[in-house]
Amino acid sequence: MAIGLPYEALRAFALMRALDYLVTREDVDPERIGIAGLCQGSIDLWWAATFEPRFKVIGPTCGTTTYEAWARAYVNFGNLSDVSPYRPNILSVCDTQHIYASWAPRPVLIQSNVNDNWWPLSGFDRVVNLSRQVYGLYGRPERFEAHLDNEVHDITPLFESRLLSFFKMWLSDGLAGTP
Repeated sequence: MAIGLPYEALRAFALMRALDYLVTREDVDPERIGIAGLCQGSIDLWWAATFEPRFKVIGPTCGTTTYEAWARAYVNFGNLSDVSPYRPNILSVCDTQHIYASWAPRPVLIQSNVNDNWWPLSGFDRVVNLSRQVYGLYGRPERFEAHLDNEVHDITPLFESRLLSFFKMWLSDGLAGTP
């Protein structure tokens, strides 16, 4: 961040370049590419999915809250995570719920933990509430799913099976690419 290039921007750029490569392959259907991430990988996909509509299905796991919730958690409880997620001045422009809402109407599956102190629940609720409203405005509420479970901070068997089922459902016949 000291040179003006946040980690997430670099990693999101790498994800978008990987996508550029994938769509050149004859064995890849460009209408059937999804993106998933765990924890910091979810933050990376926030930005990659926002700027790259070729990601047809989006699945952050253990990685959904708002910058405001992080700031409040820091003030109230001390440092709950490292500095890397923070974007200078982002709250003067938007917050995470606006980023997620910008993905509509692409299918999105959010999975998180009630016991995960890295991802405050107040932010999770704001993201889910606005996203549900926006997907409703698009007439596509079925494309947005959010689950709050009591799991560990990992791709657990529950998270994995739900993610695979969601991706198969939306990518199986190119459904994600339909308006």
